[in-house]
Amino acid sequence: MTFKAEHKGIYGDFQWHTGTQNAPDDFYSGNDSSTEVNRRDLVFVASPTLGQTLCRNGGVSHKNCQDVRKLDVCVGDFCNLVQMEEHLSMGGDSGGPVFWNYTAYGIHKGWMYD
Repeated sequence: MTFKAEHKGIYGDFQWHTGTQNAPDDFYSGNDSSTEVNRRDLVFVASPTLGQTLCRNGGVSHKNCQDVRKLDVCVGDFCNLVQMEEHLSMGGDSGGPVFWNYTAYGIHKGWMYD
């Protein structure tokens, strides 16, 4: 894949790459003991709301679901983040999908104390 650009700041942290093959928009919803199970086809993209239940599938701690605690959180230079009820992630979970059913809400990045 060829690196095109990246952004770190007010709109999150992401990179853009291109390649020679088409990539599906599927993601794995995981379960409590495995990451790459329950492959889902992405149907919708939405913004989270306060109190809404969302799930995260991380490469280390796998799937967990909890409620949105705060919106528009800033940590250092990163803003427009969402804070969940509990710190359930582990190092290596970053980059995993945040979703509910077949709707994408974001990508997991780190944690913070409140």
